[in-house]
Amino acid sequence: MSSIKVTSSQSPISRSSRIAIIGAGPAGISVAHFLRREGYSNVTLLESAPHIAGKSSTFYHDNRGYDVGALMVGNNYSLVKSIAAELDCPLEKFYCGALDIDANKLMIENVCHIGIISDSFTKNMSHYLEEKKFFENVTLPGHGDLSESHLYAPITQYLKDRKLEYLKDAWALAYTSAGYGYIQDDIPAAYFLKFIQNSENTIWRFKNGFQDFWIKMAKDLNVICDAKVISVDRSLKSRNLGPILITTQNTRSNFSQTLAFDQIIIATNPRQTVQFLDTPSPLETHLFSQIITFDYYTIIATVEGLPTKVGMTTIPKHCSSKDFVGHVTAYYCAYEGVHTYLFYAYGSREIDQERVTEIFKDDLIKMGGELKEIHYNQRQDGTFYVGGWLDFELTENCISYSKDLVHRFFNPSMSNSQEILHLPIRPKFDVTPASTTNWGIVLRLAAKRFPDKVAFSWVDVNVREEAKITYAELYRQARAVAYYLRHTANLNIGDPILLCYAPGLKFLPILFGCMIAGITAVPIAPPNLATADKDIARFKYLSKTTNAKIVFSDKNYMLYTKLYAAKSFFGMANKIDWPEGLIWVEGEKVTSSKDLFDEKLIEEVDCENVAVIQFSSGSTGDPKGVMLTHKNLLHNVDLMQHEIGLNEDSMIAFWVPQFHDLGLIGGFLNTVRGACQSCVMSPLTFLQKPECWLQMITKYNATYTAAPNFAYELATRKCDEKSVASLNLSSLRGAFNGAEPVRWSTLRLFARKFGPAGFKLSMFKCLYGLAEHCAYSVGFQNLYDVPTVLDIDPQVLRQGHVIVRSKSENPNNIVSTGVPSPAMQVEVRIVDRETRQLCSPCTVGEVWLSSPSVGKGYFGKEEISEDTFRAKLNNSDHGNWIIDNGCFLRTGDLGFMYNGELFITGREKDVIIINGKNHYPQDIEISVQECHNEIRPGCVAALHHSDAETGTDSLIILAEIRNQKDIKSEFLQFIIDEIARTVPGKHGLSPQKIVILKQHSIPKTTSGKLQRSKAKDMLLSGLLDKRILLSIGEIVVEPNFDVPSSKRSSYVTDPKKVMEVSNIEKKVMNVSSIEKKVMDVSSIEKKIT
Repeated sequence: MSSIKVTSSQSPISRSSRIAIIGAGPAGISVAHFLRREGYSNVTLLESAPHIAGKSSTFYHDNRGYDVGALMVGNNYSLVKSIAAELDCPLEKFYCGALDIDANKLMIENVCHIGIISDSFTKNMSHYLEEKKFFENVTLPGHGDLSESHLYAPITQYLKDRKLEYLKDAWALAYTSAGYGYIQDDIPAAYFLKFIQNSENTIWRFKNGFQDFWIKMAKDLNVICDAKVISVDRSLKSRNLGPILITTQNTRSNFSQTLAFDQIIIATNPRQTVQFLDTPSPLETHLFSQIITFDYYTIIATVEGLPTKVGMTTIPKHCSSKDFVGHVTAYYCAYEGVHTYLFYAYGSREIDQERVTEIFKDDLIKMGGELKEIHYNQRQDGTFYVGGWLDFELTENCISYSKDLVHRFFNPSMSNSQEILHLPIRPKFDVTPASTTNWGIVLRLAAKRFPDKVAFSWVDVNVREEAKITYAELYRQARAVAYYLRHTANLNIGDPILLCYAPGLKFLPILFGCMIAGITAVPIAPPNLATADKDIARFKYLSKTTNAKIVFSDKNYMLYTKLYAAKSFFGMANKIDWPEGLIWVEGEKVTSSKDLFDEKLIEEVDCENVAVIQFSSGSTGDPKGVMLTHKNLLHNVDLMQHEIGLNEDSMIAFWVPQFHDLGLIGGFLNTVRGACQSCVMSPLTFLQKPECWLQMITKYNATYTAAPNFAYELATRKCDEKSVASLNLSSLRGAFNGAEPVRWSTLRLFARKFGPAGFKLSMFKCLYGLAEHCAYSVGFQNLYDVPTVLDIDPQVLRQGHVIVRSKSENPNNIVSTGVPSPAMQVEVRIVDRETRQLCSPCTVGEVWLSSPSVGKGYFGKEEISEDTFRAKLNNSDHGNWIIDNGCFLRTGDLGFMYNGELFITGREKDVIIINGKNHYPQDIEISVQECHNEIRPGCVAALHHSDAETGTDSLIILAEIRNQKDIKSEFLQFIIDEIARTVPGKHGLSPQKIVILKQHSIPKTTSGKLQRSKAKDMLLSGLLDKRILLSIGEIVVEPNFDVPSSKRSSYVTDPKKVMEVSNIEKKVMNVSSIEKKVMDVSSIEKKIT
């Protein structure tokens, strides 16, 4: 992939600018909406009509709404649907597939859904899916990715080149009956394919009419209706001598006035624009010359004798050519049993409204209908932009284009010096639907197409390649493993095995061998035998929970366990109590064996089979094994790739290990599904030398990278100016920040620190994910967007509500996790966990998810799985929303939606409720951490304690310090005083007890998440007494204090894990550290032999 650099001399447009938007239709309202989001308050919309929303008008008859025009919401309209949910504009299905009346033969025939309107289109859907890879980027906002020449080819030539001419008639029927005119041979492929893609799958309409959506979006905007623009004078502006002068005339009183503006945005069709615009520029003249205009008509009438089943009825013959201009192409029955219909026709300059009405009456007689009354008969000017402008939809593309325009030109926070404009992303090679394949097939496809391509490279601390594996070799080794599992070990499809591997590439053939054979893989972190008690306890728990009989590991770790056993035999170490009956298998011996696996058996593995059991971290209790099917994992990876445009030319750089979902799914599986390449390093390497990660990105020209928030913060603190000068991060299209809460200060400081190395703030893509939803749930929408940041009133937030203040540089501003993707069937609801009803807008509630990525449940925990994975809304109206069989995943996370974007505020089970106010522990922990430099980052716990006798609730603060040697009690008291002063000042509550601890005292999970519940249990039971350096305050401890043993976990609630080094060093054993331990006990090995 290549890119070009463009130097811009234009400064960002000031928020104090006077901005005029000519036209208050969907485009104008959308631009104003996003300008308001960016803090532009001096915006005026000028509309010549007496109402807003332009052609998106809704006609009401007998208290029923009829949308004028084919105003539908496609399944891929992610922005429209997310904003609609926020504005409380419910959707309902646009029912199609009604009976078809042939106007000439008077015969009744069955037709298909409007999106796949004919049998031929249905039969050839596979060809359509194949073609998707050629035009996926058509839907990207801004249309900057439409420079691929084949997208500008005429549609007839486009189909002919691919031997798909027979699809033209099928697609034409859908295109024309939806009101966009017959297909002309010279229409660009992108223009036509965009319509088809947006119409794919289910189509929706607004229950209360389309105009309701626009009216709610336009609330509080400054709109002047009946204001016809007479002239726009840009002469002063062009010479930097003054403002733009716009003269308007009131369409009722003829009163004229001239208004001054600094910027104008024209949101009218070009035929209107040329009437008031002063001397057009050459570019404007060129664009206007490319316009094709159709006249589009809607007639709303009461008719007897036609079917009253809700749905669209099309008349194929009238959709076939321009010979039938003016005839009814389709009609829609909006309400069951009601004889009022919407009739659609398209016209021309020769066939006007009067003629269309006459033709309509004649058609109605041939159709067997009896006209009772015409309620609405109005010409609709449908203007289509072709050539340079390919944006014609009144909904999704209109909104997304508007959003893109605002973010590109009106966002003062964006850099104005140098911008990287990437050329189009090439499509990914495999478009096999997730519902019809498995991971064995995916690997086979990659291996056969790119046999010699290096899939993964493993690098050391000097960014030198230590190991690599090609797709062909990975496939060969995986087949050898599959043969062993099915024939030597005699395992059945669905049986689980443990994958006990340190970070590296050796686990990959075992993982894919399991997937090829239909065996369930359980990736786990290898126990550190030097601190064995906790690690072995977790290992035994996972082994018992899954009932696994076999554990795969590598040669080095197995030798390490044998040598440690020898040490314990001679009394030099504690004895390790491994689970009984567990068979250990050395992976290298299996992968090097002969491949005897029959490839045909790969097809036997159903996509609904469990591929991986992924254990949650256990941050709020015992870890639970989430069952993830092949289909779950494939959809989740496809969801990521749908968002980022990953393809076989991409390069991913990461260090997150395979027993963390961000590494396993976001890194390893993502690479194989996209048939791209990855460069990987150990987490210990990164923690030892954070700049290695960025050097790896530089060396391999990585296009994508991913890490938790703490990694970006650690790199910012540890990299010096010399290191920054040696880096080049301009190849990145996305730096994903997820797996824990994202801090605005981290993003801002990292972008500032590494800006000289080519990093831009817009490269950050902030994500939300959890183990129960594979890894990725919600993320960004536009590759060029800067993350959305909100300054929330903390006092109101504690009451469970959201008030957005003006933007500031508050480091604790909340960062958006992005926009849900309805196009990929991801739906998000904010739900009151008590009533299980949808929360009102700007209210904090539990985040519920619905998508094909939701796992099957917790392994062996059917009861809790039912409540967590198959929750239902207690809402009679929930059927109006897009819900997959009405079931949701309860995430246990708290958040809210704002302007269609999801914001996470914390974990429901970690919230500290005192005096009826909600306090999020991570916010308090950040404040404590920042109040003194001696407090260890990521090593503060804010705990909630309830006194049953007095009924009072109190706050406990645990904090570890960096240097505990020779530290004086006066200094410790000073730190406590700082904490006692900071917390009340920032959060309005005083800690009942503050405890200063030695390093490594607060318990964490293997992935570094705070175990707050366990920490409180240890404090109250006295297990932390020997780790306490100083403590003030008292709390009442009940004799039978009981901590629930099962807490749900997924989303990391600790906002900073900068010192995760200490945790991972104790948990993860990579090859080099294991070999060092082997050398240390070499003398014992001699005694054994």
